[in-house]
Amino acid sequence: PFVQQYLASGTGIVGSDVLANPWPAGLPLPSAFPVLPQIGQFKGNYSASGAPLFVTAAGTPAVSQSLYGFTRNLRIPYVEQWNLSVQYEFLKGWVAEIGYIGSHGIALLVEPSLNMAQLVNAANPGIDGLTVNSSANATIRAPILGFAPAGLNLVTNQGFSSYNAAILEVRHDFARSFQFRMDYTYSHSIDNDSGPTGSDLDSFVGNQLNPSFDRANSDFNQPHRIVFTYVWNLPGPRTGFLGKTIGGWGLSGVYTLQSGLPFTISSTSGLGLAGLTGSETIPAVVNGSCSGGYSPTGSVGNKLKDFVNASCFSPVPSIANGTVLPNLTASEGPGSQSYTVGGATASDTSGGSLFGYGARNIMRGPFEQRFDLALIKDIHFRERFDLQFRAEAFKLFNNVIFSNPSANISNYNANPALNAFGVISSTLDSTGRILQLGLKLNF
Repeated sequence: PFVQQYLASGTGIVGSDVLANPWPAGLPLPSAFPVLPQIGQFKGNYSASGAPLFVTAAGTPAVSQSLYGFTRNLRIPYVEQWNLSVQYEFLKGWVAEIGYIGSHGIALLVEPSLNMAQLVNAANPGIDGLTVNSSANATIRAPILGFAPAGLNLVTNQGFSSYNAAILEVRHDFARSFQFRMDYTYSHSIDNDSGPTGSDLDSFVGNQLNPSFDRANSDFNQPHRIVFTYVWNLPGPRTGFLGKTIGGWGLSGVYTLQSGLPFTISSTSGLGLAGLTGSETIPAVVNGSCSGGYSPTGSVGNKLKDFVNASCFSPVPSIANGTVLPNLTASEGPGSQSYTVGGATASDTSGGSLFGYGARNIMRGPFEQRFDLALIKDIHFRERFDLQFRAEAFKLFNNVIFSNPSANISNYNANPALNAFGVISSTLDSTGRILQLGLKLNF
């Protein structure tokens, strides 16, 4: 299920207004609602910098509007799931299981900015006969005038996902004071959007009108995951004084190893011809050649300041006026049209930039591992009472679980002291090693 949220905001409220008359003269009657904002109209006028000006019907300046809503005929998303597994007892008490798990998400919800500015040329001019494209004139190249290029956000069914996994399990059920289980999952999750962030749905990464560009590893895709769990009641005396002191001890633990999380190399530099710069993540440009691969070799601890090889990526470049962009569509996809960068007026020298062509989630963060252990002692007092002592260690070896690095190539600086790109500055789990003692009385 889902629900639509309506947001309204205003300005000019000050402390003295809090207790002002809530029913001033001229308050609209119920029949006058809803009160909708006046959509700005373009009359062919530009600012000194070459940006188009929008006015109300009365001729006063109008601001760009924003709308968050649902597309017509929105479908309920659904997921198909399937699995198959085979078990075999290869030794007495030991079972191996191998299997396959799959799922497919269909018509998933995603909220792209559908008013992204379109490129124009002489064959397909824009409003006022516009045939050139710049960052400043993006608002009159948007499909619906009066709304900002990033201001028409509609919930659509353009999202999809697929998940495929091979599983291997070896287990020994509890017998003869011992229990063991090893689970290994080799999986691949693909989508074009990995779901809500906070209370809002995500937009696509970069180009909002070409969701196929975002088909890539899911944000949570971790190909390798292996988990060991065990319980072992240690041998020793069970009765008498020795049973109550050196006997009755047990060990249990969980050891987890898994791949790091993927991330996108982004760029926030340049002036966007789509009108989305600063509001959408723009994939960076992947250089044709670089030495040493996307990430330097060596341990994570030795490359906390340069986890990503900066020579492999470049910020999205700004394009000067007069440049002709070949082999594109109006929505910046691959095509056969050519478009010219330029301003609608002589004073518009803002130029622009295209989306970077680096793929989404092409990098992967640091490998993760964690070991938890418990030492348990049971002391029995007759039939109705027993006391359990537990010594537990979480993150026993204090393995650092690093977060992904800063991935905005626009923040790269050749001076290591000033560079922020590719730097790991935090951890996913900041608790460190935790030792815990406990007593439990059962009766």
